[in-house]
Amino acid sequence: MRFVFLCVALILSWGCGRSEALKPSSQPKTVNKPGEVRLTELEKRGDGRCYFKGGSVSEPFTGVAVRRHANGQVQHEVRWVAGLKHGPEFEYDEAGRLVVRRGWSEGRLVVKRSGDDLRAVEKMLEERARRDQNEWSSETRAQVYEETFVKLADDLRNHRGEWRPLEAFEFKELLVPVSGTGATRHDWGIRSMKHDGVAQSFTPSQFRERLAVVKKAGVRLMQSEWHMGAFRETKAGAESDFNFVWHALSDRPVNRWIVRGKLTVKWTDRKDSAGHFVAGSLLVSDLSVMERAGAPVFEAMARMDPRQFARPGQKRVAAMPLMMYDLDRNGFSELILPGSNLVFWNRGGGKMVDAPLFARAPQKLDGATLADFTGDGFADLFVLPREAEAGLYVGDSRGRFTGEPRPVAMPVEHRGIGYACPAGDIDGDGDLDLFVTQYQPPYHKGQFPTPFYDANDGWPSCLLLNDGKGNFSDGTAGAGLEAKRYRRTYSSSLVDLDDDGDLDLVVISDFAGLDMYLNDGRGKFSDVTAQLGMDRFSFGMSHALADFDRDGHLDLYMAGMGSTTARRLEGMGLGREDFPKHQSHRLKLGYGNRLFLGGVGGLSQAPYNDLLARTGWSWGCTAFDFDSDGDEDLYIGNGHISRKSVRTTAWSFGGTTSMKAPSAPS
Repeated sequence: MRFVFLCVALILSWGCGRSEALKPSSQPKTVNKPGEVRLTELEKRGDGRCYFKGGSVSEPFTGVAVRRHANGQVQHEVRWVAGLKHGPEFEYDEAGRLVVRRGWSEGRLVVKRSGDDLRAVEKMLEERARRDQNEWSSETRAQVYEETFVKLADDLRNHRGEWRPLEAFEFKELLVPVSGTGATRHDWGIRSMKHDGVAQSFTPSQFRERLAVVKKAGVRLMQSEWHMGAFRETKAGAESDFNFVWHALSDRPVNRWIVRGKLTVKWTDRKDSAGHFVAGSLLVSDLSVMERAGAPVFEAMARMDPRQFARPGQKRVAAMPLMMYDLDRNGFSELILPGSNLVFWNRGGGKMVDAPLFARAPQKLDGATLADFTGDGFADLFVLPREAEAGLYVGDSRGRFTGEPRPVAMPVEHRGIGYACPAGDIDGDGDLDLFVTQYQPPYHKGQFPTPFYDANDGWPSCLLLNDGKGNFSDGTAGAGLEAKRYRRTYSSSLVDLDDDGDLDLVVISDFAGLDMYLNDGRGKFSDVTAQLGMDRFSFGMSHALADFDRDGHLDLYMAGMGSTTARRLEGMGLGREDFPKHQSHRLKLGYGNRLFLGGVGGLSQAPYNDLLARTGWSWGCTAFDFDSDGDEDLYIGNGHISRKSVRTTAWSFGGTTSMKAPSAPS
């Protein structure tokens, strides 16, 4: 098995990408393209999605469809993803001039331009194209070379568990350090080894021979990530550095590997039949392998798919928000899905009994909080439906919510999406108050968060003060929380950060990061965010609170998106002189996750934070003692609904390409 272990270390190495925007053609289109899809071939069905007519294809349509004028010019050009309009839509006159441009996001119209507006947009696109050829020429060139690994990543994902895409991958020479230092042993039978010996050279045929050994041993490649972190053009030619992560698995015996490293690609000038540049030499460095033998530590107790419990007329079935609480006080926590109007009553031993949570459920529910707001000793449920009135369901002694919800008047315009609404007694009067936030998605009605690194231009949050009976009033201004109330907030907590016995406020926001407010004990907050310096910036998604280093002080872990493109642009020194703060903040914002350690002087970033920074496209996180060894562990939930390619929608920051899009799904 050690031979297989080294073979896996040898084999696991390559990269991936970003996206291309659909642009209107600058040349009149006069002939039908081979295999072109016509708009008349599509029809909308009862689920609101477009399919090919006749029902011969059961999957919703993904691709571009057109309608043409009588003279053959394109009249209408639309892009669909999974049956919904997604991306740009164009309408042309008979002379081929663009007359209307629309932008769609998953079936929602987000922007429409025509007339003078359209001409202004065209000027902006022309300016962007000019900058792509000047300030951003190196990045534009890098993305062309990156396409080789975009194709490889797509092939590997579409052949999950198989090695065929690697067998077909073209290169001239592979250099890999196959020898390493002694294995380091960790908990739960995990061992790691760093391969730092002299690199051994392999030809393509020798590589395939080694690959055959791994295949024969039953090792499968289950997932891979490729991030092009650097690109250089020298007199000798173009070079790229890819950071890669591979997850491999075998069933007999049960073994799993995680392989990380850097792959330096020296490119040839030759292109393959698809127009992608062919790799020359491949040098693997910083190679490390983690291995664990044996069955997984966790076993499934029950599988609960909310879609199986959809009621007649229920338009939306969702697993968010997910809550755990012992509603009926039998010693077992229920699994509660307010967004699906579901509660799984826990009878112990993994036995769950499903039932409706509400007699009258709200639609499109994102945020909810369970707590005793009415002071009767029983849990109530505050809900924040999307684009609807907030409400309070009063609970009874059996943990049921049988009545109509009390309306909760919001002092600000409520548009949803309310992901975070933490509860706590912030003013020391003995009842539970609420801090209610709203998340405004980027590109809503064409608006992009500005500035992208410190956006405070979303939908407002508010502090709701409780009178002890579940009646709330606005306390935002009096608490000193108005200045940053327009953050695009994903998560928040009321927690004692400074050990003075009162509840402070933590706010985690997309396009901003971490904000901290200390309470004076009477519900007045002071903004102390500045003490974190530049480390507080992040595409903040979620957070976990625990004493990770066991020094008696509370620590904070913030999950945030990492940006390969930001690192690449920084390495090439690319940026616009007229946007200096964009350049100074982009690497901090796109750094990834951050662990802040508590202490006498407040929070400060952990010196070993790089070990925890990158966990894919991360959303939620939590901390508890997974392995019962007395310390707090971290679990980060990541991933994204993937389409046919690892490319993702490009977001422009002052003329740059995507910063937030990851190079591969997790």
